[in-house]
Amino acid sequence: MVSYLLIMRNYESKKVKVGRLGTVEFKPGFYFYVGSSDIGIHRIKRHFRKNKRKRWHIDYITDKFEILGAIMLKQKECELALRLSRN
Repeated sequence: MVSYLLIMRNYESKKVKVGRLGTVEFKPGFYFYVGSSDIGIHRIKRHFRKNKRKRWHIDYITDKFEILGAIMLKQKECELALRLSRN
């Protein structure tokens, strides 16, 4: 299992329909998404595709934001998310 961090940027205020969560308003700025996958780089590549089947909440967001990059990490997903949330 590999953990990864997606780095995204939203340039303007926008409302995005995020699956069953409904419409969410996002302000301009940098956004980070922490994920993990058994299939490693293939999952990360999927996030960069614009025309993909919406399977997870992040799929709705990556279609509307610019993805600046991704970092693969050995750290567990939950540990990484916790560390990011503290900063």
